[in-house]
Amino acid sequence: PSLGLKVVTAECDGFAGEVAHRWTGEFDDAVFALYDHRTNGVSLRRSIGSDIDLSRLAGAFDGGGHAAAAGCNIPSPTDGRAAVIAHKITDVLTRKHAK
Repeated sequence: PSLGLKVVTAECDGFAGEVAHRWTGEFDDAVFALYDHRTNGVSLRRSIGSDIDLSRLAGAFDGGGHAAAAGCNIPSPTDGRAAVIAHKITDVLTRKHAK
């Protein structure tokens, strides 16, 4: 089912929170998943209009955090990493809202 939600993924070299903060004004209802090369982890943030609980989303990948900011590890290949992460996050969000 359509949640009207955008999943935005990217790779960065640190400063994941700052990258997501800059994008929050460009996307209404969005979840940002930023793979950080420094930590090899995924930083999750959400846009102001989103009510997705990122701590629960991160928990699906054995991570944690807060409702608006969380982190986790999502195994993904080097090639196409952002697309794989987006697909895995979309699968989790779709499963949780399909119930």
